[in-house]
Order: sequence, then C-alpha cells, then structure tokens
Amino acid sequence: IIEDPNQLPDMNYIMPYDARRSHAYPSLTNQLDMLWHELNNSGSISTDGAWFNAIKEVKDANPKP
Repeated sequence: IIEDPNQLPDMNYIMPYDARRSHAYPSLTNQLDMLWHELNNSGSISTDGAWFNAIKEVKDANPKP
C-alpha cells in the first residue's frame, strides 16, 4: 500500500506499550557508560545508582499491561 505523503498522522494513535518502553530506554551505549561509572566509583551496582534509576523510571512510566 502506498500512502499519501500529504496525509497527516493520526493524532489519536497510541503506540503500543512495548514500543513506547523500547524507545524510552537510554541507548545501550549510555546504559553501559552508566554501569561502568557506577562500578568504577562504588565497586558495585546498587538500586541507588544512575543505571538502575534510569531503567526503573522507564519501567514505571510504561508498565506491562
């Protein structure tokens, strides 16, 4: 199907939760950088660290149905 390039997107469209969640996560490069810095600074990964909090924020904002 060839769509009309002049057609406006559907303003009522809601992206499925898994797509919203996937797009909301930091890039893998940024996640690895967060993990490296946390390990380098504290020697372990904790629930107080930047990586955990970034991932938790995405999961909380986009819960599984």
